[in-house]
Amino acid sequence: MPQNQPPPRKDEKGFVKELRARIDDYYQIVVRNVRDTIPKQIGYFLVRKSQEKLHQDLYMRISTSSIHETLGEPKHILERRVTLQNLIKTLDGSVKILTRDPELTAAHVEDSGLSEDIRADAMARRQAA
Repeated sequence: MPQNQPPPRKDEKGFVKELRARIDDYYQIVVRNVRDTIPKQIGYFLVRKSQEKLHQDLYMRISTSSIHETLGEPKHILERRVTLQNLIKTLDGSVKILTRDPELTAAHVEDSGLSEDIRADAMARRQAA
C-alpha cells in the first residue's frame, strides 16, 4: 500500500465487491445474448442467400421460356375449349334458323308438342320485336 493513501475501509471493500459482482453479472448477460444472437444471424444470412438463389433461378426459368407455355393452359384443354366454342356458335346459328322458320322445323319434327312449342316461341319473339 502506498504511504499517502489511507487504508480501505470495510464499506469500500463491500462496494468494490458489489461493483465486481454487478460487472460479472452484466458480462454473463452480454455473453448469453451474443451466444443467442450469433446462430440467429447465421440462420438469417443462410435463409436470405437461399431466397436470393431461388429468386434468380425462378427469374431465369421464366425469362428463358415463353410466358404462355409456362403460365398458359395445356394444349389439350385449349383445343377442347376452341372445339366447344365452335360448337356453341353452330348451335346458336341452328337455333336462329329454327326460330326464324317454324314451318321448316314442324315439317321435320315428328313430335307435334315440340313443333307447337317452337311455333309458339317464334310467335312470341315476333310480337316482342
